[in-house]
Amino acid sequence: VPFSILVGLLLDGIGRKPLIL
Repeated sequence: VPFSILVGLLLDGIGRKPLIL
């Protein structure tokens, strides 16, 4: 998985609730 996508998911999780974590 590209690092940019991981960063995008991280920032997206901060804006909402990090469901992945």
